[in-house]
Amino acid sequence: SPSDLIFHEIDEILFNGSPIGRNILGNVDSLKKLTHNDITTFYQRNYTADRMVFFSLGGTDFKKIVRLAEKHLNDIPAGSHSLIRHIPEHYTPQFKKEDKDSHQAHYMLANRAYTLFHPDRMALYLLNNILGGPGMNSILNLSLRERSGLVYNVESNYTPYTDTGVLAIYFGSDPEDMPRCAKLIEKELTRLKKEPLTDRYVEKAKKQLLGQMAIASENKENLALSLGRSMLHFNRFDSLE
Repeated sequence: SPSDLIFHEIDEILFNGSPIGRNILGNVDSLKKLTHNDITTFYQRNYTADRMVFFSLGGTDFKKIVRLAEKHLNDIPAGSHSLIRHIPEHYTPQFKKEDKDSHQAHYMLANRAYTLFHPDRMALYLLNNILGGPGMNSILNLSLRERSGLVYNVESNYTPYTDTGVLAIYFGSDPEDMPRCAKLIEKELTRLKKEPLTDRYVEKAKKQLLGQMAIASENKENLALSLGRSMLHFNRFDSLE
């Protein structure tokens, strides 16, 4: 799937030489070398209690939850080691183009962004939603899809990690339309830099984002994963209520 593959390749470019840039699925050579011992060693080194959060969502009796946790999780080792994670080094901006036998062109523009702990990460999260979030009224959707009819899909994504982050814009279009789409994106990004958003616009964007979060929370699996990650990284979770 070219639209999936390009997301992996942009990470390899942004984090060239760093483990975080590697495809989590591996590649043909690494998979051929993988042994049973490699997998069990990795599991024993990483899946320890000090790096886990047990999370329960629902009306189950708490004493029953504790009994189940003790029964099924009691054998997990506590863990006392700390892995040293090396922050990705700075990269040199680059342009990469590949010609493939495909009727559609896939384009990504990306840069490193705020970490999970940066004080401005929520502002960037909101700005990303305004720029190319799932709403039909996002800036890029209105410009490239609704008004111009140039793309099949356009979106922007902000992904924060513990020590780095990624802000990326993606679109898929007919090959001959790709240069025009890229210019429209540059135009909208320049406008965002030069023309501050009005207070009224920002307030409407905040309400829309809160609505999206409320709808997403109705998926209980996603909600549990989100709150569990919050406990793991911040030792707390924020309720929408």
